[in-house]
Amino acid sequence: MPLFSALSILLTGSYIGKRGSIIFSVGGLFISLILSILIFYEVSLSGYVCHIILYSWVDLGYFIVNVGFFFDTITAVMLFVVCFISFFVHLYSIDYMKNDPCFNRFMAYLSIFTFFMLFLVTSDNYIQMFLGWEGVGLASYLLISFWYTRVLANKAAIKAMLVNKIGDLALLVSICLIVYTFGTINYLVIFSLVDYLYLYTINIFFINFNVLNVICFFLFVGAMGKSAQIGLHVWLPDAMEGPTPVSALIHAATMVTAGVFLVIRSSLLFEYCTNVLIFVGIVGGITCLFSAIIGCFQFDIKRIVAYSTCSQLGYMFFSCSLSNYNISLFHLFNHAFFKALLFLSMGSILHALSDEQDLRKMGGLLKLLPFSYVMIMIGSIALMGVPFLTGYYSKDFLLELTFSMYSMHSVYIYVLGVLAAFFTTFYSLRLIYWVFFSHLNSFKTNLRLLHEPNIYMSLSMLILSICSVFIGYIFFELFLGLGSNFWGNSIYINYFNVNSLNSEFSLFYVKYIPLFLTMLGSVCVYIYIYFYNYFYFMFFRNKFLKKFYVFSNKAFFFDVIYGDLFFKKLLEISYFSMYKYVEKGVLNYFLADFIKNIFNKVYSIFGLVYTGLIYDYIFLILVGIMYLFIFYYFFLFIGIQGFLVLFFGMYFFINIQDNEKTV
Repeated sequence: MPLFSALSILLTGSYIGKRGSIIFSVGGLFISLILSILIFYEVSLSGYVCHIILYSWVDLGYFIVNVGFFFDTITAVMLFVVCFISFFVHLYSIDYMKNDPCFNRFMAYLSIFTFFMLFLVTSDNYIQMFLGWEGVGLASYLLISFWYTRVLANKAAIKAMLVNKIGDLALLVSICLIVYTFGTINYLVIFSLVDYLYLYTINIFFINFNVLNVICFFLFVGAMGKSAQIGLHVWLPDAMEGPTPVSALIHAATMVTAGVFLVIRSSLLFEYCTNVLIFVGIVGGITCLFSAIIGCFQFDIKRIVAYSTCSQLGYMFFSCSLSNYNISLFHLFNHAFFKALLFLSMGSILHALSDEQDLRKMGGLLKLLPFSYVMIMIGSIALMGVPFLTGYYSKDFLLELTFSMYSMHSVYIYVLGVLAAFFTTFYSLRLIYWVFFSHLNSFKTNLRLLHEPNIYMSLSMLILSICSVFIGYIFFELFLGLGSNFWGNSIYINYFNVNSLNSEFSLFYVKYIPLFLTMLGSVCVYIYIYFYNYFYFMFFRNKFLKKFYVFSNKAFFFDVIYGDLFFKKLLEISYFSMYKYVEKGVLNYFLADFIKNIFNKVYSIFGLVYTGLIYDYIFLILVGIMYLFIFYYFFLFIGIQGFLVLFFGMYFFINIQDNEKTV
């Protein structure tokens, strides 16, 4: 349905107009949402797994790639999340983008984005999944650069595409290794064979590596690129250059969740790779804390929420590293609702303030935008993990279970996670203070145009706010209950693992450390507000604190490091070494000129054949036919000899003719 909607709008947009685009896009997503609810009921609640094979795409006898769709519990949950969030983002965009001259194109791109994400999560093999993986990258490029007249939007889109290509290359390497090892790319066959091939090794640079470790390492690097983990995270904050509904769709339901989905889908492979899981946990934990710290020093309202997404994705990855794939997917499920609410609430504020994104140019909007305040407050406290809201049921249980693993890397990850909870509270309440409670700093021209969102925007935010309050409580026992068989065999779950019981009976202070740090973060925000001027002067008088502030505000200088060490050096090497000396020098002088001289000689020889006399052409045709017969009835060696005799015979014949003409 999203594909049909997108094609209909793109092909007939000039005829159907805005109203037709709305009917096709929103109507198509509404049908998809209804179907996803039916699929969730049939597959997840009734327990009927469905596998559809349409046709054989590649059939080499020993290697077959089918175009097929696989509906198990993971797929059903992801379908519900993607269709639900995408439907309300489409609905929200009706009001948000109504004055844009390219409204039809925007709605078509949103539908294309949703189509590729649905294609990705329903695939039954890695190659088909890779097509959807590349498709969401293409759609993100189109949407981030939607306002293509802005230089920053184009740069951000190119940056997102190039950084994701690093992860895509790693994923492609892992798929090649899967084909080499298993002889297939079908999920069900691979997961059934993994018990027999987990000791298989591969020789790389004369060193034997466990092939599953190599496969899972490259799978995770691919997930790092798509889900913006540390090192490959630099594209996500810049992706805020696109319209706000795009940011909501990228961060909540598509694109960044694809990497987590890949790891969860491949859980039966990762369980045989302990070292890779430790690496996943360390990267996820560091990303979790690192992004939360950066968010505390940003003043761009959308960048703060972008770094928040990086931090929450870190929680999901380090939960996977401890084999708690069901909790990771539950946190992804919950995160989609309150993160979509946060972005759409930000969009209503930007819409009211004529797209002003700097926190320092806002303030005093509590009485002017009360509905937006309530919405962003619900999303923020759900993100902070305040008890009895959606975020609490997944994030706090995730941290409790992490501590109850009682291993070196689990304790290390737990410390990073609870510290990130503190900074999450700090940047969330800091954002609310700057927007709603600080002194009024907006321009008068913006205040004159100030308004609350219209009906479609308000309805989308209201329903997402209700989900952000209740959805975690409703689905907690179904997803994570001790007696629940909700996930079946779709992901790896160790039913003999007693850590979930240990977490229920862990010490009092362990269970309430995240809550205590959340409250401490609230107190720190109050102190920050009350003594703001003092802290401001203290930071800029003390050299160390000033450097730390600049270091955090500039996102730990990752962009500078990449620019100076890689981008500029690569350009210098490409121009001075490869282009200037190798291409224009060596290749052009020795190779291109040499080939040109050879062709000139050959042309001068063969040019003598074209005499303009018909009996010469008849003679050449007869000689050619004779040569073909000779080459056909004799061996290649005789044919080459015949060609040489013919060539030199023609040469002497032409020379004799030239001499006769001269005489």
